[in-house]
Amino acid sequence: MSTQTDFVFDLGNRVKVPIIPPATSPSVSVKENPFFIRATLPSSSQTKAIAALVKNFDWREVVVIYEVSPYGSGIVSTLD
Repeated sequence: MSTQTDFVFDLGNRVKVPIIPPATSPSVSVKENPFFIRATLPSSSQTKAIAALVKNFDWREVVVIYEVSPYGSGIVSTLD
């Protein structure tokens, strides 16, 4: 996480205000940040939709393009 992210989560925890970011690293924990609310779907939910599309169109090969960061690479492990 970045210094700015750490600051915002710390502030939310201190004043007991929910923090709802549009996207976060998968490493952000609700246990460590009780006022954190993940606003994005987990990778596992997104991969179920991708798998349904692949199955529906009977595609044999799929190329995944993703960002190499905690934000983008989290989906790769769930696509197996």
